[in-house]
Amino acid sequence: MSRNWFRLEKYHANPIIAPHESNRWENFSVCNPAACYENNKFYLLYRAAGNDEAHKIHFGLAVSRDGCRFERISPEPVLSPSADGPDAGCVEDPRIVKFGEYFYITYAYRPLPPGRYWLQENSSAFMPEEPAEAPFFYRNNVTQSGLIISKDLKTFHRLGRLTHPADDNRDVIIFPEKDN
Repeated sequence: MSRNWFRLEKYHANPIIAPHESNRWENFSVCNPAACYENNKFYLLYRAAGNDEAHKIHFGLAVSRDGCRFERISPEPVLSPSADGPDAGCVEDPRIVKFGEYFYITYAYRPLPPGRYWLQENSSAFMPEEPAEAPFFYRNNVTQSGLIISKDLKTFHRLGRLTHPADDNRDVIIFPEKDN
């Protein structure tokens, strides 16, 4: 059995993408990207957030010919939390595979913005005053995993939740090869 080994080296000009001061939706943080290579280009679908109290989280898209120097495709997010759906608080942590002409992207989401959790502030500040009968994931702003599809990584169709509503789970991927 032959093994092909390769050596990874840290890019000297890291980070390859950083917060963009003039874009309010991504002026605080960019992180946790999903990357893919298609038509001689590298695509980076990344998580981004502005410096707002609610800490709404969006997806941006950047493209590169060499995999090191990325340019944003738009000053606006390519995907934002929905206006009133289960992912109205944030969309984050994408993972991409491609089958046929579609990109399948798993992602984490919350029904409400998470707030400034890194400051250990009261992240329940954005929790609604709902009756005890409201679904558990909503009452507790539980992280869920969902699936979206896209042909161009600029427009998306939300297909829904992949995990059980009581599970706080963001670790879902689709393997890049079909099995049977």
